[in-house]
Parts: sequence; structure tokens; C-alpha cells
Amino acid sequence: MMISTPNHLTTDLCRTKAIECLNLAQQAASNSHRIMLKHTGHHVFSASGDLVEVIGTHVDVTKRRRAEEALRESEARSRSALDGIAGLIAVLAPNGEIETVNRQFLEYFCQSLEWIKNWETNDAVHE
Repeated sequence: MMISTPNHLTTDLCRTKAIECLNLAQQAASNSHRIMLKHTGHHVFSASGDLVEVIGTHVDVTKRRRAEEALRESEARSRSALDGIAGLIAVLAPNGEIETVNRQFLEYFCQSLEWIKNWETNDAVHE
């Protein structure tokens, strides 16, 4: 959805047009759920500094935001399960690099995850 307003329209009218576009997008979606929109816009000025037009777009990002939230929840559950194990756990990528470790692993070595990821070169030994 694009809004383009010439300079003879007031800022209030520009705002009203933007709200109308948002309302249209919400009406297009099902009334049973909330949609999320990303707004991008900018003002175009003439060489003399006069407002020529306001251009804006609204993009429905509902599916993307829901997928991001589901990923965050899944990562939190995985982290909780990993930290709940009483032993030292390291998760390795297929190439053998450390992707993550549990809290007990970090406490045992008293080092950061970044340091542990480089442990093949930093001679990790518990003292």
C-alpha cells in the first residue's frame, strides 16, 4: 500500500491518509486476529525546502513476527532443557565446532561461550 501526498495537503491530512491505509489493511485481514504492519516512509522536499510529497508503505509482517516469536519460545525451551541437565553438555555442529553449551559447562570452566568456542586453540583445562 502506498501513500503519496502533494505539498498542498497538510500534515494532519497526511496523517489521516496513513491511518486510512492502516484501517484498510486491518479490514482486509480477518477480524478474529491482530495483524502487524511495518511502516516505512519519508518526506520529499524541493530544492527550496518546501514539502513536495510524503511517501510511505505498509507491509504485513504478521507471519514473520509470529515465526520469530515461535523461534524465541523454542530456543528458550531448548535452553531450559539443556541447563536442566546436571552434567556438562556441549552441542557441536557437523563440522565439530561448538554451537552452544549448558550453564554447568560455563560454570565448570569459568569462561564465556566465545572463549569455549575457541578452546581447541586456547588449551582449555579446568583448574
